[in-house]
Amino acid sequence: MESENRSMTASVIDANDRMVAVYFCFFLSSFAALIYELSWQRMLLRILGSTLPSVTIILCVFMAGLAFGCWLAGRFADRSSNPLLAYGLMELIVGIFGVFSPWLFSSHSGSVLSGYDAWATHLFSLSNVDSFEPFNSLFWCRAFFASILLLIPTSAMGATLPFVTRFLQQTSGLNQNQNRAYLCNLSGAAAGTICSGFVLMPYLGLNVAVYVASCLSVSVLVVILTRCLRIGSSADITSAVWRGDRSVYPVALAVLINGAVSMILEVIWSRLFSLLVGSSTYSIASVFAVSIVGLAVGTSIFGRLSLRIKSHRTVMALMFCVIAGCLYLNLWLIQLLPWFFNVNHEFFAGINSYSAYLFERITVISLLVLPTAIFCGSIFPLALGEISERNEQNAGLPLLYTCSSVGSVVGAASAGFVFIPLLGRMFSSGMESTICLVIVVEILFAVYLLVCSNFKSKFVLFAIPLGLGALLFWRPAWNRSLISSGLPFLSLPTKATTTKEIFDRILSDSVNNKLLFYREGLNTTVTVSANLPQNVVYLKNDGKVEAALPFNVNRPADTSDLITHSMLGRLPVSLNAATEQDVFVVGLGSGATCGAALQSSSVKRLKVAEVEPTIFEIQHYFEPANGEPTRPAWLKDGRVVPFCGDARMSLNFSKEKYDVIISQPAEPWISGSADLYTTEFWSVARAKLKDGGFFCQWIQLYAIDPEFLAVLLRTFQDVFPNTYVYHYPRAGEIILLGSLKPLDPVLAKRDSSLIAGPDQVRKWCEIVGRRANNLKLNTDDNLLTEYALPQRLYLSENLIEENLQSIMSVR
Repeated sequence: MESENRSMTASVIDANDRMVAVYFCFFLSSFAALIYELSWQRMLLRILGSTLPSVTIILCVFMAGLAFGCWLAGRFADRSSNPLLAYGLMELIVGIFGVFSPWLFSSHSGSVLSGYDAWATHLFSLSNVDSFEPFNSLFWCRAFFASILLLIPTSAMGATLPFVTRFLQQTSGLNQNQNRAYLCNLSGAAAGTICSGFVLMPYLGLNVAVYVASCLSVSVLVVILTRCLRIGSSADITSAVWRGDRSVYPVALAVLINGAVSMILEVIWSRLFSLLVGSSTYSIASVFAVSIVGLAVGTSIFGRLSLRIKSHRTVMALMFCVIAGCLYLNLWLIQLLPWFFNVNHEFFAGINSYSAYLFERITVISLLVLPTAIFCGSIFPLALGEISERNEQNAGLPLLYTCSSVGSVVGAASAGFVFIPLLGRMFSSGMESTICLVIVVEILFAVYLLVCSNFKSKFVLFAIPLGLGALLFWRPAWNRSLISSGLPFLSLPTKATTTKEIFDRILSDSVNNKLLFYREGLNTTVTVSANLPQNVVYLKNDGKVEAALPFNVNRPADTSDLITHSMLGRLPVSLNAATEQDVFVVGLGSGATCGAALQSSSVKRLKVAEVEPTIFEIQHYFEPANGEPTRPAWLKDGRVVPFCGDARMSLNFSKEKYDVIISQPAEPWISGSADLYTTEFWSVARAKLKDGGFFCQWIQLYAIDPEFLAVLLRTFQDVFPNTYVYHYPRAGEIILLGSLKPLDPVLAKRDSSLIAGPDQVRKWCEIVGRRANNLKLNTDDNLLTEYALPQRLYLSENLIEENLQSIMSVR
């Protein structure tokens, strides 16, 4: 008898150990899935363009693949004799695809995509397609190619869940096991986001990150084969999937609504914190990580509580009210966030390290995002509890996961394409209006769930959502000037303002800082403000100053950067020998660069690619300092050809060659712009130059140290061996001129602002590179400047003179 008890105890312990192994596998699956998602998104944006429509298409296809795979596998999972083995095989498919994905999603010559482009062009007669039409036929052909490829691994990812659920049904406590599995899924997603955004891609590069994820996917199959297949199953197990009980439809709809709301809030938070903490990759990863951590915490807490709750629908209704309440408080907190940011800034200023710089931003993000995310995480386990309460053997995890994924697709598409851009034109803020709309949806659905619940005193609870609805009419005004003040771009040593009243007066709309224009556009938030005493009008993109031009050209403007913008347009045009020049400009901005280039009568046609449509609407604020590049006469006769879309994609699609290409995107650490400072992009641009053509690029001297300034110059010279560096008085930037042939020395020195020629640049890059032990190039894979430069932003701004003197010291 004693030996039998020992045998039974050992068997239970062995089974528990293997269950832990299953949960660990599920953790690894979601860990790898987030690495795939972030990496593949970066790869696909390079072939579709770094625009919100492209991001939305990729995200929707990814979530749709998860939903489709989960739904399809759910129909067949109950027929599987060994669901864990099927789960492992799905992970193997994902891992194999991951290994080949860098090759499949590459646009270099000889790749699958380049062959597909040639086939599509021939099959659909696209040879005459105007490349300067945003979202032209070739774009949609590429989008179809990317979507079909992406559906393969994402469907396999989604298919893993029904097989895991089928296995969980073979154990006791189905609801508890499903909650644990979902918690492992969210925990792995949070860990994957943090590891991918802060470790793998910054330090190992994009391709290695994908290969690591592939190894994790394959290791899931290995663990299953070695540790999990011997777990026994019960003989009387029924279907592993949800068996159509229509009474739980309201619960499934609640999960769908919650998935849509969660995705809408992620889009809003990403846009909002681009204004409040900057547009770096780290900031975006921080928003995603905090959001997923909140969902995991909420799932953990309410997964335990759901076993003790009697009326799940009533509690879910209350949770929808709590989420609405959190969002209502967010409307007030958003107005105070710049002040909280300022307090953090003052506290961390003495530490002066990048860890402090990043931590202060995560603190501000968590203050707004974490509470709402935690309560959003409560809906899924409560819904599982409702299904389990009605039928203990009903496996609702696949159904609810499918509903959540479908909701995410709806939320991503509606927020990116409809709510923020459309409501931003109708009201003072698209983000604020969308939050209000979400609050209304949460309140209405809370009322619906209360009506559907069987709680005896439910009518008393109606006062909660109705009260929240009434409070919505009493909310703070959206302070657009304060929100777009550009606080994240202050370095830590910059002394913070200690009095809130002074802080508000300095950064809010006032005589010294008059807000002229504010709009939350399709891709960025654009603001135009004027400092009348300084005679400067500013253009800001997501709070970052992109241009500062004189408000009155007849008065001095000491803080204006007109000289850099003007010379960026004039320099390459004046040095080019062609009498009729075709010019391509990356980024319209204030229009000063285009206007300066167009002052030359030799410029026959100028094409300008600008990713944000709103920029074309605000050009009149910078006249006459910008030379009026978008004047109707030039647009009508085709001298100026505007293109609203990604510059890299437009050059890739272009069948023309240019005498001059001028690139003036945002800084190389800003997400989306960083891809325009790599070897691959500059190689594309070189291929589009005519013989004797010039490529002209601005590079910042602030918020960058000599090591990474040398990385950018080394990368540029690797593509353009004949590199010349110009610097103009009081400018915080240098201008790089790359030519296909060496310039005549007399011609090169015609402009007295030349500070370094090819030999000097090469020598300086080698000296600085060896001193810093960094002789790398900035590529699409290693993303050096995108991940390294944000770590320099906490430094003092007094780097301009240091960088300039360093370059000029080498003779």
